[in-house]
Amino acid sequence: MNATILHIDRKVKRRELDAAGIDDFQCRPIASVDARTALDNEPFTLYCLDPAGGRAVFVKTSPELNLDREPFYYVAQYRHAELLMTVSFADFHLLAGEQRDSFENLILIFSVGRCGSTLLSQAFSMLDSVQSLSEPDVFTNISGLRRPDGGNDEELTRLLQSSVRLTFRPRRREATTLAIKFRSQTLGMAFLLHLAFPSAKALFLYRNAESWAQSYVRAFGFPLPPARMAEPDAPFLPAELLARHWASLIHRYEALSGSLPMLGLRYETLLAEPTEALRAVFEYCGLPQTEVPKAEAAFARDSQRGTSLARDILIRRNAAQLTPEHIEQIRGVLGSDPSIRNSDFVAANTVTVYRP
Repeated sequence: MNATILHIDRKVKRRELDAAGIDDFQCRPIASVDARTALDNEPFTLYCLDPAGGRAVFVKTSPELNLDREPFYYVAQYRHAELLMTVSFADFHLLAGEQRDSFENLILIFSVGRCGSTLLSQAFSMLDSVQSLSEPDVFTNISGLRRPDGGNDEELTRLLQSSVRLTFRPRRREATTLAIKFRSQTLGMAFLLHLAFPSAKALFLYRNAESWAQSYVRAFGFPLPPARMAEPDAPFLPAELLARHWASLIHRYEALSGSLPMLGLRYETLLAEPTEALRAVFEYCGLPQTEVPKAEAAFARDSQRGTSLARDILIRRNAAQLTPEHIEQIRGVLGSDPSIRNSDFVAANTVTVYRP
C-alpha cells in the first residue's frame, strides 16, 4: 500500500476554524513510502479527505504534541503540521480493514455547538482508559459529501467506518475507549455512524436557545442569510435564522433518538450539577463511576483555551450582542413551533438530575 509524502511549503488556511482540507497547504510530493510502515512508526494522524483526488490526507506532528488534550483536534493538527501523507481511498479502506475496531467502546458526541461539548470531551480525556478527540475534521468533510437523496450513503458509511478506525491512535496502552466530539453539522451523519458502529453510544448536547444564540453571536457574529434569501424582502432576520437552526438540530435529535441509542444532556445541567451529570453519562457510556472525580478536573479550566474561542479572548473582544429585539425574534420563531414552543425546551431522553 503506497503513500505519498508531501513537503509543506506554506500554510495558507484563511481562518483556523474553517473546515480542514488539502488546500490548507501549499505542498509538493517528495517521496513514496509504504503506508502501513509510516502509520506504525511515525506520528501521522488523519486530517481530512480529498474527494477530488480520491485520497485521505494525514498530517505528521511532533510526537510530544498530545492531540487528545487539544480543544480542537483539527486546529492543532494544522498549527503543528510538519509533513503530509496521502493515501488512495482504496488503500485507506485496506488499512482500516486490517486495523478493524481496535477499541472496545465508542462514544459519539453530537451537539448544537456552544453548549459544553468541548468541556465534556476534555472531561473524557482526563481518563487513562479513553482517547477523547475534539473535532477530527475528516467527519465534517464526510458530512458535506452527502447527497440530498442519500444516493451515496453506502459509500459514506464505509468512509465513516474507515475514518473512525484510523482515528483511534491512543498514546496510552490502557486506552480502550474512543470518544469523538463532532461539529454540529455532523449530526446528519448519526444514522450512518450507527450503521457502521451499531454498539456505539451517542450523546447530544444542547442548551437554552437564547443563551445559545448569545454565545454563538459572541463567538461568530450574526449569520448571513443563504444566497437565495439575499433579496431585499428576505423572509428571515439573522436572529430568526439562529432560532431556526437551533430548532432544526433539536428536531433532528428527537427524530434520531426515537430509533437510535442516544442520550441528551443540557449545558445547564452539566454546569449546575457536574458530578451527577457525569455519573449519568458514565453509566450510559459504560465507564466506571469511580473515574467521575478524575473527569471533573476538566471543569477547573477553560476547555477552549489557546484558541480564538477562549473565554478571555471573547471577553476582551468587542463581540456582537443580542438585543431585546433579537430575543423577541427568537421567542417568536420558537413559540410558533408546535413541538418546541419555548427557548428552554427539554428534548426527549435528556439527563435529569434530581436533588434530594
